[in-house]
Amino acid sequence: MKRTISILTVVVLLAALAFPCFAKVSKISNVNDATNYILEQTDVITVRRATLNESGKAGRGVYLIALGGSDYSWNESSITCLQNAIRSGCSLPNSYLSAVIAKANEVIPKGSEVVLIGHSMGGMIAQQFADDSTMKSNYNISYVLTMGAPYIADDAREGTLHRMADSADIVPHLSMAALILGQYSKDQSVETSAYSNPLTAHTLSYSQASCWQQYDALGIKGGSSTITF
Repeated sequence: MKRTISILTVVVLLAALAFPCFAKVSKISNVNDATNYILEQTDVITVRRATLNESGKAGRGVYLIALGGSDYSWNESSITCLQNAIRSGCSLPNSYLSAVIAKANEVIPKGSEVVLIGHSMGGMIAQQFADDSTMKSNYNISYVLTMGAPYIADDAREGTLHRMADSADIVPHLSMAALILGQYSKDQSVETSAYSNPLTAHTLSYSQASCWQQYDALGIKGGSSTITF
């Protein structure tokens, strides 16, 4: 019971608050760009054809899936409701994940390479998508980049996972895998920004703090990979 209450309490922080972006992102070169690209979308789920210019390799076509965070709502008609955040944090099926799978099946041809980026709850769903057996069969999931997202326990996730976590942000610690299994630091890179408040660190650091510019579009520190549209 105590564990359940803890999860229900802290998962309220699993939300990506909207704030102004001053220029549209036409090229993702680093984590700041990736986060701002997610936040500028009008839809919580965005699927777009793009070119991945991976370090040391020729550019190639991929499908980029960008996923936004929770809306704080308890209304289950919203896929980004807190109930789905709780379900995702416990590695359980949820309507947000189902919506992403349906969107992928609708617009992405089978056999395509897929890259996922997600902020907060969107990063949780991205990890679940990469662990879905049907999605792994349909697509080549090469990378998953998350910002301010907890680690979601997986059976055999496809692709390389890179999780970005501000040292003041507690949200990356908030999942069943983190709270019960102690896996909050798995596949995680930690930086300290000027945002000391946990909420502002979660909502502002990944889009604004310059420390994240040393991580490329795939979340590799010192890398030079980019995603262009």
